[in-house]
Amino acid sequence: MTEQPPLVEFERWETPFEFSDTVIFDVQYGNGGFYLYLAEGQKLWDLAPSNEKNYDSLTIRLFCPDDQTVYRIEFDQIGAHRVLDEGGLLQLWSSDERRKIRNKSDKPPMTFRVRGHGWSEESPVSFIHSTTDGWSFVISSSITCVEVLSFNPPEIIAEQKLSPQRPS
Repeated sequence: MTEQPPLVEFERWETPFEFSDTVIFDVQYGNGGFYLYLAEGQKLWDLAPSNEKNYDSLTIRLFCPDDQTVYRIEFDQIGAHRVLDEGGLLQLWSSDERRKIRNKSDKPPMTFRVRGHGWSEESPVSFIHSTTDGWSFVISSSITCVEVLSFNPPEIIAEQKLSPQRPS
């Protein structure tokens, strides 16, 4: 008897850049501070946070050429994240389920939620303790992808519009 591969499920995650090939140019984890304790409870190092975010926050900045906007995506608390080349998600790109989520121009989404894929099989404890029913958030582009484990969707802020510059 052959074992069936797990069913990879996709869910729409509506964002302003859902069907755009964005450029992810900045991924920052944490608040810029840290501390380290020995087992006895003696504090060794303590560096004050550089911002007011949680120590387990994640900020992603990307540029969307379609509307020429820089977006900041802020996850308040995450359990895990990974940044990888788009080739690292071949299991997701080849899925017929992802192709079912399309817009009017028949493009597949570049932001979506997913569960039941390879990472969830490799790290089941992270998915159990850091997600709602095993769903992760994915922001993909033709160059870089970010997958995030979080109970809550992020806040998405349009930071600024950019105008094309002509080379001098």
